[in-house]
Amino acid sequence: MKRYAIALILAILLLYDPVYLSGNENLQVQETSGSDDIPEYIMQMIEKYPETEVLIEYYNEIINDTGYFSKEIDISEDISTDDVPLFLQWDKRWAFLKYGSETVMATSGCGPACLSMALCYYKKGTPMSPKAVADFSYLNNYYAEFEGTYATLFTEGAASLGLIGVSFEKDMERIYQYLDEGKLIIALMGYGTFTYGGHYILIKGYDENGCFLVNDPNSLIKSLRGWDADTIINEAKQMWALWI
Repeated sequence: MKRYAIALILAILLLYDPVYLSGNENLQVQETSGSDDIPEYIMQMIEKYPETEVLIEYYNEIINDTGYFSKEIDISEDISTDDVPLFLQWDKRWAFLKYGSETVMATSGCGPACLSMALCYYKKGTPMSPKAVADFSYLNNYYAEFEGTYATLFTEGAASLGLIGVSFEKDMERIYQYLDEGKLIIALMGYGTFTYGGHYILIKGYDENGCFLVNDPNSLIKSLRGWDADTIINEAKQMWALWI
């Protein structure tokens, strides 16, 4: 019965394009026929983003773990170095935990994941996991069902958490300047290389060729290489600089 209950809860969630929600992209997920079935919203995400196939394994593990939804999230190892941590929104520790009341971190948690990375980099003494940031976002009205994470999470929300967040017009020289000053940048990406709809990524630096280094909360693969500056500029819709 417990397995069925967990499966049913997960199955009735809505599927949103990862990270930034758009009303015309919401798809109703059908109920599964049994506890061993994989919810349709997981399969739809895998179809769009094959790298997330590991969610099948995670799902099969958590339906047998009655304590999953109440476990304390430990990110101490993630912040043990001086680097900006990479948090994937579909990390097993929080993939199936809710963001708001109608969706889960795996499908919609890119905004909180990006801000969490910045907070853990600048404020190691008081780190916040992506799920903790998601809860903060929802409780403080920086997130709306069927709309997604509001841009004010990276300005007003960031300020409440001890960071300075400033929106700026996308400009290549300014991006390099901010990175040279030790600032991090969150970018809302539009349709193209990183997403089919909208998606938040974090820009943390650039390499010797001037290619931007990113932490993409929806892709480990995309986070392990540099990206041509023109690609980022052309596909970005909005940007925010963050620092302490």
